[in-house]
Amino acid sequence: MKATQLTKDNIGTYVSKIDPDDAENIGREYYSGIAVENDPGELEAGVIWEIRALENLGNDTISEISWIDAAKDDAGDALFNEYNDIILKDQVSLSCFEISDDEGKKAEELLSSQGFDYKEREGRMIIVTVSDLKKLDILKLNKRVPAYIHPLSDISEWDFRRGLIGCIFQSKRTLIQDLCSLPMEWYEHDLSCYIESDGRAEGFLLVHKTPSGKLRVELFINAGPDPKELFQMARYSVKKVIELYDDDTEIVLVRRDKETMKLSGYLFPSTKGAMVYIGRRKEQA
Repeated sequence: MKATQLTKDNIGTYVSKIDPDDAENIGREYYSGIAVENDPGELEAGVIWEIRALENLGNDTISEISWIDAAKDDAGDALFNEYNDIILKDQVSLSCFEISDDEGKKAEELLSSQGFDYKEREGRMIIVTVSDLKKLDILKLNKRVPAYIHPLSDISEWDFRRGLIGCIFQSKRTLIQDLCSLPMEWYEHDLSCYIESDGRAEGFLLVHKTPSGKLRVELFINAGPDPKELFQMARYSVKKVIELYDDDTEIVLVRRDKETMKLSGYLFPSTKGAMVYIGRRKEQA
């Protein structure tokens, strides 16, 4: 039984067994993965995780597992033998996860044997459809979008990076760690937008289209003084999504912090996240 670290070069070998929206993260900074196989290309167990170290005042290094396909068997044990060796070298002090209910039910015996405490609760992610967006009267979709809201296609790479760094520098929110290193092509230019003020970008709504066809909001932030400008960006992007996509297209919102919790509750008060397994284990860093 062989454990192999996942890379951008070999991830295609396992693409039929790994959720494509998780598989596309392999190759990004901070993301790692392991595949355990008996025969080449035959996945027996696998895991993908992200190292998070930028948000923690105590300078803790956290490994957050985003996908796992494993059970309490030889493959599962081999998977965690390799995982434990890697996070020890990375000086990880805490492993945690938020995984789907199906993944959790399959892996719960293995996770328990590996020292994880876990429980079921509502997940951070909520999913709405284009049909739901059409009912957002609160955004007053019949109104025009102000001229200072621009599609992402209007901004140069240099101005995009400068504006993004400025927003991140001023924010104390929980953001995607590699925002500044992701290429502009990661985002849908016709759906994403920015606020221009005095020739500079000072707010962004960035949307990524995943391999499964979902539209995921990656960043929704405004460094300017008027919070209402967030709703102007939302109006722009929602109008574009309605114009370009079918009613059953899914839009993913990840409630990473209090601000996104508040916003999603304001826009979609009756929408709940799916039940997930969450858990954690302290590491001997």
